Amino acid sequence: MLNPFSIRTVITSISSAEHTGWMVIPSAAKTCSCTLRKPLVLRGFGRESKGVQDKGAKSMYEEMMALLIIACIIVWTAVLIKYLHENKKYKNSSYGKQSSKSFWKTILNQGARGEYRTSLVIDDAPLKNKMIFNCYIANRSGDKTEIDMIMLCNKGIYVIENKNYSGWIFGDEKSKNWCETLKGKKYFFYNPIKQNKSHIKNLEKMLKVGDEKYISLITFNANANLKKVSAESQNVYVIGYNKLKQFMKDQLDKSDALTDEQIEEIYQKLLPGTQLSDAEKQEHIERIRKTYKK
Repeated sequence: MLNPFSIRTVITSISSAEHTGWMVIPSAAKTCSCTLRKPLVLRGFGRESKGVQDKGAKSMYEEMMALLIIACIIVWTAVLIKYLHENKKYKNSSYGKQSSKSFWKTILNQGARGEYRTSLVIDDAPLKNKMIFNCYIANRSGDKTEIDMIMLCNKGIYVIENKNYSGWIFGDEKSKNWCETLKGKKYFFYNPIKQNKSHIKNLEKMLKVGDEKYISLITFNANANLKKVSAESQNVYVIGYNKLKQFMKDQLDKSDALTDEQIEEIYQKLLPGTQLSDAEKQEHIERIRKTYKK
């Protein structure tokens, strides 16, 4: 039989253990007696677990940073290789050999970039030619006028006006201005056929070469859509960048108009016009701006 006193002792011990943190462990004795023992505590387990997590997170962060650095190195290496390739191609091109502009200065300038890309197509053409870029010659008013490109070959003197417009292009040979429609807005620019006709007149006066040997070529960049454009005169062409390669091939069927000696003579006459200083070119640009403001 259980002793009431023993039961009260156990209850008191249990109550006391709750406050002291001791555990009450029943003994194997026949009597109802209990043994008080301290609970098993895994000291430092929480801190060690947190430390393992921190080390894992740090390791993952370091791996991600290493992968990011490797990716950046790969990208920059690819960019550098691409730049070196493009820069070499630029220096070997007819445009790069004659232009005073660096590769980056050419690429970042919309007008120069368009001329350079057009020149690459002409360089690959089967026609043997000599190129003149950004040539300044005297005009009828006694000032200077700039011609974007002149291609000299046995087929004739190709006077090239390169236009860097986008969107839809509308115009004909007789209109004073042509229209560019882009994003619902209209922009007007001087008729490039008339512009090139003026260039040819100035060249005729300078070179003393008949007008039958000149070909007027107006080229638009790849972003332009020649929606409604017409040219009726003989030896006047208006084409988009995508059709330039085929146009150059078609010129092989034309009869020869110039000998190699004539080509070299004309080239030497025009070459000094490409060697103006930057100050002289800027002065010319300012005069043009003032003229158009009037």
